Amino acid sequence: MNFRRVAFSIAIAFCLAAGVVHACSCKGPPSAKESLSAAAAVFVGKVVKTERDVHFGVRVTFEITTVWKGVKERTVDINTGFGGGDCGYPVKVGDKYLVYAFGSRSDDGKLGPLATTICSRTCPVDRAKADIKALGPTKMPPV
Repeated sequence: MNFRRVAFSIAIAFCLAAGVVHACSCKGPPSAKESLSAAAAVFVGKVVKTERDVHFGVRVTFEITTVWKGVKERTVDINTGFGGGDCGYPVKVGDKYLVYAFGSRSDDGKLGPLATTICSRTCPVDRAKADIKALGPTKMPPV
């Protein structure tokens, strides 16, 4: 009987200590053209590195192969969450993705940190044929 009381007390303590849980909730993303217009950067890139970032969750380094908007370098870092409730987009090193990245520009026009989530149209390039067709020719030559 004492054991049940202790076990119940421990269970209640864990529930109270759990804190607030946030879930990721997305409405369907806009069309490819609308997403291109809204994004700070749109490109196809190969994941060359992922690393944990204390501020953003995961920092993903992409080697750029095709650009529609916003990227002028050979590589770019994109922030995303860990996945699950934080809307992070899961990636795998070595795979290629069509990325719709969001961010802001500073007063001098420099692009600030970029991010993507599962709520965007970001997807593996092998599932992006319709988007790539809708986006049309690249606006900048591949870097």
